[in-house]
Amino acid sequence: MPQRSHWVLSYVDETLSNRLVSQVGYCLYLGNNELDAQVCFVRQWVKVLTYAKIRRLFSWKNSGWVPEFAAGTLGFGMIELHHFWVAYILIAFAGLWLIAWWECSDFLYKQTLNRQKAKARIKANKPDTAQRYRHELKKELVYRSGGVVVGVAVLVAALGYVDWEETAFELQQTIGILTPADDPMPPNPCRPMPSAPTLSSMRVYSAGGMSWSDKSRIVLVQIGNQDMLSITREGRQISVSGDIYTPDGDAVHIEGNSFETPQNGAFRPKRPDRHTLKVFDKWHQEVLNIRFLNDHAIRVQGIFWKPGRLFPLVIDGEAVKFGSASFGHPCNANTDIIIGVG
Repeated sequence: MPQRSHWVLSYVDETLSNRLVSQVGYCLYLGNNELDAQVCFVRQWVKVLTYAKIRRLFSWKNSGWVPEFAAGTLGFGMIELHHFWVAYILIAFAGLWLIAWWECSDFLYKQTLNRQKAKARIKANKPDTAQRYRHELKKELVYRSGGVVVGVAVLVAALGYVDWEETAFELQQTIGILTPADDPMPPNPCRPMPSAPTLSSMRVYSAGGMSWSDKSRIVLVQIGNQDMLSITREGRQISVSGDIYTPDGDAVHIEGNSFETPQNGAFRPKRPDRHTLKVFDKWHQEVLNIRFLNDHAIRVQGIFWKPGRLFPLVIDGEAVKFGSASFGHPCNANTDIIIGVG
């Protein structure tokens, strides 16, 4: 049996960067011929060259803070201009650059070389090297993972701040979108009902009762022949439309989940979240309260005026009032009109 040969091939590249003088090829091979060792060396050399090109992108002077500072500053500036998608992109770039810079930093590269040298000493049967290798490996993992964790935490916090600012800005607008929440389904206060709703039925909670329908369009409030408030189902989505008036004739117009209020101060919308719309009139009275509980339930309260009428239709949490008439707990099964008066 031929005697096994032992080759240790290494290469030191001092031309890739005048800042880095380091070992870029390192191959320890135990085999029967020199050709295998040369193949091993070529593979290591190609790997190191590729890594070196990537490192060159992050190794120029001040690359550890200039791109992050510039992109981050522009990103937070975009928040003030309400260009939130631009802010997301710039801040994400800053955070990812910071993480990539750390991964390609000189400090981590030196830790990797120390680990590789310790591993090579083990293969060369050098004394007292196993403990040293474990120490270098542990140190490299701590530094590498610690830096990545810090970078990811900073990035997540920054993106979370952008999302918070975007939500706050959206809820301040008089034009916006209502989206379904993920609230649990309230208990059914109407028992027994002529027929029970299915899992896909739309449930409407109002005036202490619950009505449901499988219709694609449901009129929530109707006065005379005018639909004051309605919803349209499109798959799992809900679209709300209607007009809310004051005795003076001012109106909040809702069309397809988008709502617009007049700029004369007659109404003051309040959006505690993306699922709830409250509207107050100039007398600070709540005239509309809609909440999308979930994909299959909605809660409605409000004061609904129709132009030309002397009194409104009032729907609260307990009853429906229309002039001197009052009734509560509307429980309608598979209807297309929830609450209607002449």
